[in-house]
Amino acid sequence: MAKFYPLKNIVLTMENNVLLIQISIQAIISNNYYILIN
Repeated sequence: MAKFYPLKNIVLTMENNVLLIQISIQAIISNNYYILIN
């Protein structure tokens, strides 16, 4: 069973990284729209 714990942690960190990437992409897109509007 001990072998499964690191894998689970890796999957969780990957999901967290995907969320952070999506948030940063949305921030970049909104900044670009803001620059285009002004």
